[in-house]
Amino acid sequence: MDDTVEYVQPIVLLVDRVEPAAELDGIRAVAVASVTRYISDLAEDSAALDAGIIFQPSPWEFWLEGPFAKSVRRADRPTFTRILASFDQADYTLIRVGAAEAIAFRPMLNDRLPKMLAKLQVAGTQLPEGEPAIAIANVRLVALDAGLGMSTGKAAAQAAHALFLWFLLQPVKPFQVDCDIQILPHDEFLELQTRLNPTAVIVDAGRTEIEPGSLTAFAV
Repeated sequence: MDDTVEYVQPIVLLVDRVEPAAELDGIRAVAVASVTRYISDLAEDSAALDAGIIFQPSPWEFWLEGPFAKSVRRADRPTFTRILASFDQADYTLIRVGAAEAIAFRPMLNDRLPKMLAKLQVAGTQLPEGEPAIAIANVRLVALDAGLGMSTGKAAAQAAHALFLWFLLQPVKPFQVDCDIQILPHDEFLELQTRLNPTAVIVDAGRTEIEPGSLTAFAV
């Protein structure tokens, strides 16, 4: 396989032109959608095995062997609605947080994305700060470094990486996940990371927006 071809998890974030959601809600929706799609497929695979059904290796297996890349793409309301109508409900997970909505799919080869997804824009995805929805108590904290100046789309992908890594590191996998998103000034981000010493820490490869090796996010 060509080294430039890899499995990527496509996630579509609604960016409503009239009433855009708050940035923190959009980031949270993307992160939760990403992991929830995986949890749903794990449950389906487990049920199939219990029934004696054996499948070929899933795209998740190939994806997890790589950098578990995610592609956060934006869609306006009409396009977002068309995407929901065009795919089978069993093939995606829709998460809503306040006014934010995100659709997560299982991983696909990046050169074989459905045309409807492939034509969506990635770069420059931005939501306003706004007033986020109230976080649920006792959920994971995902912290992001504001000093890197990441766009909403980039920050959402990094938050999804962190929450996903946190999930993978759990010896007993929870049946559902949620998180509280905090975008902290650089010094506060580093101080909190040092104090909490999280194991789910994301260092970016530097493909877009920021320098390679940048510590972008962590989850605890």
